[in-house]
Amino acid sequence: MRVFAGIVIWCGLFVAIGSAASAQRYSQSETKVPASAFPLTAHVTGSHFSAEDPRILFVDATIKDHLERLETNVLLRLLPEGDYKARVASEHRDKNGSFSRTYELLFTDGSHHFFNVVGSSE
Repeated sequence: MRVFAGIVIWCGLFVAIGSAASAQRYSQSETKVPASAFPLTAHVTGSHFSAEDPRILFVDATIKDHLERLETNVLLRLLPEGDYKARVASEHRDKNGSFSRTYELLFTDGSHHFFNVVGSSE
């Protein structure tokens, strides 16, 4: 019985540490940045969680006249439809035309969050 109790305590500690790490990743984005630092507009038209992994959130948005499918694994709630200030946080392009891009969106409370582009079309 002592071994079982030890396992339960260990698992509880592991979950608490994992939750704290997730909260820390999100809280790092809560530093206030002026809206003027976000020159783009992301018009969010929908969001949903992945059927395979409910920790992954997909967001559909129009940015610079492109339909973008964005994903993140830190937010635990759906993102409401509407306009958000945005900026390109990182972008890498290869000579063959392939690319990866991460956007940072500014929320109404002044916090901001990173989203990876996982699909794009015009």
